This record gives sequence, structure tokens and C-alpha cells, in this order.
Amino acid sequence: TFEGSKFSTSRKHGVWVCELLSCKKVDRDVLRYYLSSICPEESSRAFLVEQYIQFNNIGPAREFYNSIQHAHELLTVARPIISTQIYCPPDLIELFLLPWSTADLNNLSVSSVIKGMESWVAQYSRFMGDQQGALIYLYGLSILAYPVLPGVATVLWTGLGLTGLPSLT
Repeated sequence: TFEGSKFSTSRKHGVWVCELLSCKKVDRDVLRYYLSSICPEESSRAFLVEQYIQFNNIGPAREFYNSIQHAHELLTVARPIISTQIYCPPDLIELFLLPWSTADLNNLSVSSVIKGMESWVAQYSRFMGDQQGALIYLYGLSILAYPVLPGVATVLWTGLGLTGLPSLT
């Protein structure tokens, strides 16, 4: 539903993504993140403009971007050396693998990807002790975010000096 009423193209009542994205204040990855987080794949959900605004301004999207900014600030102090060998504590590796732990990757749910990404973001302060931690954080976040937020994930990935698309290989 949209603002409590059923979507209707004849009444022009709905979320018109093209129009919404033409507004310079709407980021396509934030919109994709919001729609994925309300997870309409599992059951009928409501799109509420006020919830979307809160999600973007003070909610999960803001936390996501604030964590990236904090990691970036750590990295801009001095250009870190990116190593192919990165140590990550085992409990954080478990968080990283959470979205992919389903037995059937062909039926991977959007909600599991969002849950894994948000669990990673919730732990960001554990990474922020030094530049290596910030690198690990951004590396992991770019891989976890890519299925839902390909634009920002690719920018993070290439910003780390990596080529191709975010992946474990």
C-alpha cells in the first residue's frame, strides 16, 4: 500500500520511481535500501513517505552513510597500504557470512542480505581503531551491500583501489 491506500495506476496512486528519482534529493540506492528493508517479497507492506524520510535522515540509511564517512576519515589521514591478507575476528566473519548461509543461494532473500548488511554496520565501531580496521570494514561492507546498493558498493570498492565488482575473489 501507499500511504494507507491500495496502489492504483488508474487513480495515479502509487510510488512512481522514475518521478521520485528525478528529484535530486532522492538517492536511488537509499530508495532501493528502504524498499528492500520493508521487504515486500515476504508479504504486503506499506510505503509511507514519512517513514522513508526518517529512514533516510535519522534511521538505517543515515547510520550506513555515517559509518562510511567515519571509515573514510580514518583512511584519509594517510594513504594505507592495502594488503591481500586481511585479518578479521571470527565473530565478525560469521556476521559477514550470515546472508550467504542459506542452503540454496538461488533463493537468497533480500531480507537476509539486508540483515547481514545491517549487522555489519551495527559493528562498525569495532573496526574503527585503526586504518586496517577501516579497510576491513569498507571491504566487507562493499561486498555485503552490493546486491542491494550496487552504486555505493561499487564506489566503495573502487575507492579502495580494487577493480571489477565487489566480490570475495
